[in-house]
Amino acid sequence: MGELADQQRRLDLLDADGDSRTAVRAVFSWSYRHLPAAAARAFRLLGLHPAADLDAYAAAALTGTAVEQARHLLDQLTRVHLIQPTRPGRYGLHDLLRAYARELAAARDGQDHGQAALTRLFDHYLDTAAAAADTLFPADRRHRPRLSPPAAAIPPVTGDPVAARAWLDAERTGLVAVTAHSAGNGWPGHATRLAVTLFRYLETGGHCPEASTIHTCAREAARRTADAAAEATALTGLGIVAATQGRWLEAISQFADALDLYRGCGDRAGETRALGNLGIMNLRLGRYRAAAGHLGECLLLCRETGDRAAEARTLGNLGIVDLRLGRYEQANDCFARALSLSRDVGDWVGEAYALGNFGDLQLRRGLYQQSAGHFRQALDLFRRVGDQSGEAEILSGRTEPGLPCRFPPQAWRRGRTLLLPARHRCRHLRRRRKRPARRRRVRRYHDDHSLLSGSQGVSPKSWAHELTRPDT
Repeated sequence: MGELADQQRRLDLLDADGDSRTAVRAVFSWSYRHLPAAAARAFRLLGLHPAADLDAYAAAALTGTAVEQARHLLDQLTRVHLIQPTRPGRYGLHDLLRAYARELAAARDGQDHGQAALTRLFDHYLDTAAAAADTLFPADRRHRPRLSPPAAAIPPVTGDPVAARAWLDAERTGLVAVTAHSAGNGWPGHATRLAVTLFRYLETGGHCPEASTIHTCAREAARRTADAAAEATALTGLGIVAATQGRWLEAISQFADALDLYRGCGDRAGETRALGNLGIMNLRLGRYRAAAGHLGECLLLCRETGDRAAEARTLGNLGIVDLRLGRYEQANDCFARALSLSRDVGDWVGEAYALGNFGDLQLRRGLYQQSAGHFRQALDLFRRVGDQSGEAEILSGRTEPGLPCRFPPQAWRRGRTLLLPARHRCRHLRRRRKRPARRRRVRRYHDDHSLLSGSQGVSPKSWAHELTRPDT
């Protein structure tokens, strides 16, 4: 609302001299008055859109028309320069034109008409995001809200992973704006459901700034409506952001708060996720007993609720605990069950992590050729689903400090590049680079961990040879 008021003031300032021949409203009005009625209505409604640009499908939802008719209306408005193309197939309004369109919408259409148009728009984004997420992450479908069949046409994202990810990438900034607007202006349910729907996409893509904004808005909306489960889910999302950026103690605090909320409202599935995340954080901090406790409790809940995808990932994390403690046979058993379950439920991301875990186990055992093969398979799967976080984990070897590099130096640098958006775009980590004492403590932990892991006996030369040899 503050941004809209600022744009309104700019319009008023440009009109301040009272010269109707040069006043900006008069210039805009000349173009607007010559529009057909349908195009004029479309222009007014486009000004209500909270994002910088939109495509024909969003315009159709906003105006309540068919997609082809919406394209025709967008073409008409483009010809008279009331909107302009921003990218192929996408259109936007200049800030002053947006303010003028909103001014007209308030005067001509009324509040109810505008709210109905925005409700159609937000439904469209929620429906399309859900279809895209179901295509990319089918194993997580049970954790997303159940929606009614779309009332309007949506882009062709169902069943096409490339199209699904392309739509989410193109709309990511707009989805942030839509979530923020819906959270603060009377559509709290849309905000919380969008956050849940986009959760896995934001996590696997390493989109931390967008995830932070979306989950913060969702948490505020949940608090206003006293929706404890939605607030816990938003806290889980914020915990994932903190963990990705290396703020592990903050992440543990948020996961613990989420766990309390889930237990308070009896959400067993949510409780499972919170316990699993607490286990992962304690594992990263080397607190293996605490990690095993959380993950063991999580495993029981997974089996109780029938969440086989979560069961597979929990088994994989329990296997990592065994691996770190040198219990290789137990680790191998956990990884084998995790891989089998992930494949059964079609969880490609879980399958990739299971393959990467097998690679780590075989690396510790000195089985370089088998290890390299599993890392390659994991890398292919991560790239196929567009999981940059997983790709970075494999290339950089970040999950296994102290082990030899899994790939040649140029691949390791690629992994570090993928980690940069998640770890170094925030001021928090820029400040951390000025703390040499903390860096020394981190290095000492990594050195101590490599001693415990028994990785000194691995020959880097032998390892590099197996990683660079061609598949046979």
